[in-house]
Amino acid sequence: MTAPSPPSTASHAEQLLLRGQAAAPPGPVDVAGMYLMHHAFRRDLDLFTAATAATPIEDRECWTRLNRRWRLFSSTLHKHHRGEDSGLWPLLLERARGGEPATVLAAMSAEHQHIDPLLHACGSEFTALARTGDAQVRRDLAGHIAELRDLLQAHLAHEEHDAMALVQAHLTQHDWERLDKEHFALDPASKATVKPSLGRVRQCGGSGAGPAHPGPCRSARAAGRRWPRPVRCRCRNRRRSWPHAVHR
Repeated sequence: MTAPSPPSTASHAEQLLLRGQAAAPPGPVDVAGMYLMHHAFRRDLDLFTAATAATPIEDRECWTRLNRRWRLFSSTLHKHHRGEDSGLWPLLLERARGGEPATVLAAMSAEHQHIDPLLHACGSEFTALARTGDAQVRRDLAGHIAELRDLLQAHLAHEEHDAMALVQAHLTQHDWERLDKEHFALDPASKATVKPSLGRVRQCGGSGAGPAHPGPCRSARAAGRRWPRPVRCRCRNRRRSWPHAVHR
C-alpha cells in the first residue's frame, strides 16, 4: 500500500475526553469511537468487580445474567483487540516505518496476549457460578477480575497516550473510517449493550469536547451539541444486568 501524504497539521479534530481516559492526543483524525469503547470497557469491568463481591452466592438467576453479560463483554473486547492486531497496528507500522513506533506497537500486541487468558479464566468462573454456588470459585473470580482490570487499565492508558498519538501522526480520517468499517464494526447486540453513545451520556466535570463521529456521535453533531466536559455513561440496563452492584 502506498503511503499517503502525512496528515495536515493545519486543522485538528476536537478530541473526545471521557471520565477515566488517560489522554486524547491532538491531530486531524476523529477517534471518538475508540474512546467510547475504552470508556465502556472500563465501566463494565468496574461493574463486574462490584457485582462479583456483592452478588449472593445462591442467586443463580443473577449469576446467569452476569455470565451472559461477561460473554458479550469478553467477545467484544476480543474482537476489538483482534481488529487492532490485524488492521490498525500493521497499517501504523507500515506508515511509521520502524524505530520507536515499532516498539510501541509490539508492546500493544504483547499486552493483548496477557489479557486474553484472564478473559477466558473469568468466563469459566462465571459459568461455574451460574451453575452452582462455590465460594472458592467466587474468590478466584474476584482475583482474576482485579488482575484483569489492572492490566486493561494500564493497556488502555498506554494506547491512549502512545498508540493514538501514532494514529494522529500517520493516518488520515479516510484511513480511520476504512479501518472502522473493516475491522471494528460491532453487531447490533454488542453496539446497544456495550458501547455507550453520546446520546446517552451526561456531563460530570473536567475539560474536553466530543466532536462529530460516524455512528453514535452523528446525532450529537446533527444537534450541534458540544461537550465542554468529560462525560459519563448512563446505561439503561445496568441495574438489570448488575442488580447487586454499586451504581455510580
